[in-house]
Amino acid sequence: MDICVIGYYILSEWADQDIQNLITYFMMLISICFDIFVICYISEILTEQCQKVGEVVYMTNWYYLPNKVILDLILIIARSSTVVHLTAGKFIQMSVYTFGNVS
Repeated sequence: MDICVIGYYILSEWADQDIQNLITYFMMLISICFDIFVICYISEILTEQCQKVGEVVYMTNWYYLPNKVILDLILIIARSSTVVHLTAGKFIQMSVYTFGNVS
């Protein structure tokens, strides 16, 4: 929503040929897009790391460990099977792929 409003302001200042406001709105647009990209990139890294946790725990030599520890590892594997995603208002998943589609 903010990007659309700033885009409208850029177009209106372009018509008025007010260079100072045009540059200000353009810098705001770049800043907001960069912030959204950083959030999407961090979300992508978080998702990948959460998937790797279960794989790393599974690949350990768990059969040499005591039974109590094995049960704890099974719990970690079960929890890591549900992938963690950052979302925007629980409507859209924040990732580099969706950033590319929306932008």
